[in-house]
This record gives sequence, C-alpha cells and structure tokens, in this order.
Amino acid sequence: MSRGALIARDALGVLLVVAGLAWLYASWQGGILTDSEACDGLPYIQGVWCRSPGNPLQFLLLSAALAVLPHYFWHRWIVRRGPMSAYDHFAAWGQTVLTSLGFLGTVIGVSLAVGGLRDAMLEQDPTSLIVGLSTAFDTTFLGLVGAIQYLVLRQLTSET
Repeated sequence: MSRGALIARDALGVLLVVAGLAWLYASWQGGILTDSEACDGLPYIQGVWCRSPGNPLQFLLLSAALAVLPHYFWHRWIVRRGPMSAYDHFAAWGQTVLTSLGFLGTVIGVSLAVGGLRDAMLEQDPTSLIVGLSTAFDTTFLGLVGAIQYLVLRQLTSET
C-alpha cells in the first residue's frame, strides 16, 4: 500500500471516530435531528453545532473539520510513516474537497431558499428562507474551517 493510501486510510479512520464522537455528543446535548427552532437564540458556532447533525452534508463537513487536527497529529507524531510530503499531497486534496463541499452546500442552501421564496411570501412565513440560508452559510463556514486548517498545516509541514 502506498504512503498516500495509508494516509487516506488513517484519515478515514480518524474521520469516522470523530464523526461518531460528534454524533454522540450532539445527541447527548439533544441536538440530533431537531428542527431549526431548537437551535434558535444560540450563538453562531453553537447553532452550527446544533443544526449540523440533522443535515448530512453539514454533519460530514463538521466531522471533517473536527478530524483535521487529530489526523495531522496522528500522522505526524504517532504513526511517523515516511516523509511529510505524502501528507502534504493528501492535505492539498482534503483542502480542495472541503472547499468544494462547502460551496456545494452553499448552492444547495441558496436553491432551497429561492425555491421557498414564493410560499414564504404567500404565507408571510420566512422559515423556509431561513432554513435554506442557514444551510448555505453553515456549509460554507464548515468547509472553509476545514480547508483553512489544512492550509495552515500544509504550511507548517513544508517548513519542517
């Protein structure tokens, strides 16, 4: 198995562990599959945490963003397999994927908001607009958080 494949396998393992822990924590806090009203009034980061388990794309991005640092430390200090250039290639790929998924979520969220615009205007209830825009902003935020972490770690890796 190549170094890149080993790093990807390790990353998937770390992602699954972090996703499981995030899901358990969120369910313990009562945030799993709740409606957006349960997350109203929370500060932005806590609101993202509350809303993400109910949206598969947001949950994937949240788990991936949370898994970036543990995976880096796993590869850097525990596994110590080969040169860090293999990690740099993986991180470049991860950075691109997280940015792309964040943007995809933005498009989906804006589409949901625009698709519900007519009904929202007729019913004078902006809930569907808020849910769509919330999805758009949350996925963008989570994708960029993960991508920025990879960017910083790639810079640190290239200097060592």
